[in-house]
Amino acid sequence: MDLGTERRQLVRELQALYADKSKHSVYQSLPGFIADELKLQFNIDGKWRGDAIRLRYILRHAERMGWMRDGAWCDFGANTGFFSLSLAHEMPRADVLAIEANVNHARFIEKLARAFKLQGLRILDRGIGLNQLDSIGQHDFLLHLNVLHHAGGDFDSDQVKNVTDFPAYAKNYLSALRLQTNHLVFQMGWNLWGNKKQPIFSAIDDVVKLKILASWFVDTGWEIKDVAYATHTNHDGKCLSDLDYKSVSATAIAGLFDEHFKYALCEEIANFRLYEHPGEFYRRPLIICKVV
Repeated sequence: MDLGTERRQLVRELQALYADKSKHSVYQSLPGFIADELKLQFNIDGKWRGDAIRLRYILRHAERMGWMRDGAWCDFGANTGFFSLSLAHEMPRADVLAIEANVNHARFIEKLARAFKLQGLRILDRGIGLNQLDSIGQHDFLLHLNVLHHAGGDFDSDQVKNVTDFPAYAKNYLSALRLQTNHLVFQMGWNLWGNKKQPIFSAIDDVVKLKILASWFVDTGWEIKDVAYATHTNHDGKCLSDLDYKSVSATAIAGLFDEHFKYALCEEIANFRLYEHPGEFYRRPLIICKVV
């Protein structure tokens, strides 16, 4: 890439598209390989939320499970493309689809894909609700990260009017999603539309929330293969460099459905010390599922 006029023009365009003052703007940072080349970064407070540690965990899981590096990946609700750009860079033989309804953010991804010659990356720049899921095509691996709890706000406003509507809608959605992918990497917020006055679940602990969410997956034909939480390995809650996602054990996953293993589940989640996080984001479980 020309480091002169062309790069400066690209940086100006990216800055304008990034900070468009929309609901989900200023949400993701740039992948490291782009930030280093452009000498540009959008700083997100890593104490509250972050993407790099989730990407690292997802890639570790993919490597461990032998997921195809030339497979079809989908980043649903891609925002400014941290995951889709990173995947296309990390796996140049893969087919990566970024789905993003915000036109400015879709253009942001498109400009970076072109500038960095990420030929395997495609962008779909429109909203996709429950009844349009079959239009996204078939994928081996689908990232669906912190999108579903916005149903009724950002999409499908006719189907989710309030918290009461959400559980049935979510199960219909997860059931329909089975037809579009073999593996699902999923995360969801605990508050409908991100509104703390509209908690999806009542004031119950993290274990009960996880068990309810897990029951939705099993009821809709998914097998839970992995559950992970963000945790500080040194337990002081101050150092970002020690923050990482860690899986619960197979025994603890069994405890989601079998009372004989409930203690193991409760103990392991307690050991994550989720109360150390200043906000809700890092308390959301990262769930990896496979179609039964």
